[in-house]
Amino acid sequence: MRILLAHNSPYYPAFGGGDKSNRLLMESLASRGHSVLVAARGDRFSREAHEHLLAELAVRGMSAIADAAGVRFRRNGVEVHVLTLDPHVRTWFASHITAFDPDVILTSTDDPAHLMLEPALAGARARVVYLVRATVALPFGPDTSFASAMKTGILRQADGVVAVSEYVARYARRWGGLEAVHLPVSLLESAEFPFLGRFDNRFVTMVNPCAVKGISIFLALARLFPETGFAAVPTWGTTPGDLLALRKLPNVSVLPAADNIDDILRMTRIVLVPSLWAEARSRMILEAMARGIPVMASQVGGLAEAILGMDYLLPVQPVVHYQSAVNELMVPAAEIPEQDIAPWRAALDRLLSDRAHYESLSARSRERALAYAAGLTCLPFEAYLEKIVASPKRGRPAPKPALSPERRKLLALRLRRKLGGAAPPSAPAAWLTQAEIQELDTSDHRAELALRATELARQALPGVDLEIFWDGMWIRRVGAVYFPDPDLFRAPTPNWRRWPGLADQYLRDAADYWFHVYNPRPGDIIADIGAGRGEDVFAFSKAVGPEGRVWALEPHPVSFQALEKLCSWNRLSNVTALPYACTDAPVQLQIETLPVWESNYIRPGEASHTSYAVQGVPFDSLMAARGVDRLDFLKMNIEGAERTALPGCRAMLAHTRFVCIAAHDFRAARGEGEHFRTLEFVKRFLGDAGFEILTRANDPRYYVPYHVHGFRRE
Repeated sequence: MRILLAHNSPYYPAFGGGDKSNRLLMESLASRGHSVLVAARGDRFSREAHEHLLAELAVRGMSAIADAAGVRFRRNGVEVHVLTLDPHVRTWFASHITAFDPDVILTSTDDPAHLMLEPALAGARARVVYLVRATVALPFGPDTSFASAMKTGILRQADGVVAVSEYVARYARRWGGLEAVHLPVSLLESAEFPFLGRFDNRFVTMVNPCAVKGISIFLALARLFPETGFAAVPTWGTTPGDLLALRKLPNVSVLPAADNIDDILRMTRIVLVPSLWAEARSRMILEAMARGIPVMASQVGGLAEAILGMDYLLPVQPVVHYQSAVNELMVPAAEIPEQDIAPWRAALDRLLSDRAHYESLSARSRERALAYAAGLTCLPFEAYLEKIVASPKRGRPAPKPALSPERRKLLALRLRRKLGGAAPPSAPAAWLTQAEIQELDTSDHRAELALRATELARQALPGVDLEIFWDGMWIRRVGAVYFPDPDLFRAPTPNWRRWPGLADQYLRDAADYWFHVYNPRPGDIIADIGAGRGEDVFAFSKAVGPEGRVWALEPHPVSFQALEKLCSWNRLSNVTALPYACTDAPVQLQIETLPVWESNYIRPGEASHTSYAVQGVPFDSLMAARGVDRLDFLKMNIEGAERTALPGCRAMLAHTRFVCIAAHDFRAARGEGEHFRTLEFVKRFLGDAGFEILTRANDPRYYVPYHVHGFRRE
């Protein structure tokens, strides 16, 4: 088979468990005679990162070729292409699909934004298999850090789903409706494992100490056992604050990550895996046990499977809630519960003080792990891929009508009976009364409400092809365009005249307001900060075409849901929607809900009965984590929050061609508050960022003179 791995993460050298597991799986498949290509990305996109990767490979004795996009090398029979210079991950990966023509494309949870998954699914021939290595990165269920119905629908288009543990497979089946199977996809590096577990070894060791991995438990134990040496090995999740906390304790040594895990484990007496999030599995547990090193792990997720029935599996208070944000390393920001350290203290005390118990557990752990490792091969996964390749490719689903024809007929009959047996009148009908809406807008009666609303709308707009249906919120289809409308039944009567031409109006408004200076081109990258319910996103998506990209930020939960529905139903596959406010530092804020939703605004302070808690994140951090290092156009329309938002965009603005910022001084003039008065601040900030400034001061519309256009002279 020709196998293409979409690895939206560093591939080699890399110290994350998922990165290492993917590498070993690919090398095992290559050893079986398959042609394997890996398309990976560097840890960031820059000339410095490019040169650093070349140097790291050279230190390891590996030859590499640099090209215009990145670095190419070969390792253990696998061809590896790493994107280091060009941030256009989607386009770059699509070109690899075309050039390599794979039989199967492997994607995984290291690509939560689906930058590689979506081009893989768009391919005409290759089957797509999705590897689930972390439930927290799935867009559904209680473990998720970011729920998204749209992304869940995209995952369901995969031809196969393989989970790293039975826990993960059950989770994906139950919460996402995915046909997931558990297969061994986390292979080990060697069939020979040195015995390293010695009672007199120096350290109690934890790899990747960070909040979600349980650094709080590690630090608490280090304080309780001041005479014992502890070792911390920072990797992808460890923040500067974590390092500071570790280095404050005199008995904690911070060790560098190593290509060969034996370099760390030969100094290790006990391995701690005190994860607080739903760990899918753990390479570290098996790596340690195979070398005779006892493990203390938390009883969460798939760790019970990883520890193979051995001691110690210890209780924790797991993470149950994530903020709509990430930390400075782009790790989901979790609310960390207080922990009961007593069970951990007792287990560690016994392992440190009872040599006989330690040595017995060491021997039994090694025996159990080696027996498991002896049967750990890629053969079941290989057979699964062969079956997938031999099966028909799963088609991409078309939007389905809200009701089946049979259901439509039945409800039409009920509607005629409610109207006294007569056919609906040909003249435009009145809208539903609030009493009727209140009676029918329930889960049991929404199908009937949808039918009645559709019939009345068609009477009001004769000859217009339209439909109203429910998909988590009310949606109008007019012609081929879908309009999410959570406020559909709140007005006494809809504004019928707007419906037929609304899609064209979106396009005209974008050309008028945002494209006054900027002229969009196919393939451009646009950021829409304050995307609302997607009116401009619709136009931006059309303007940049399938090779372009739109990044849409909208913090209000109702507007964000509408934005997702708009993108999903209209198949705006070049749009990524993110539920954040743009701020200069990570912070929790409130967004007020006003009668006119376009006027919703961000504020600090306590919650009110009309506000929602939302997470503010620097735009620079969001883009850096997704490999975006340039923009062709940045639009910002955030109702007076520019003073906190623009500083969080500073790095990206340095690599942006055009901007348009909508100031809202007219709201200050109306007495709504001086915080809306930002026009001069916006002008100064953009000027300091190197932009030429243009406004339409003489435009008669009250809001247009406050649109600040920034451009760079070619």
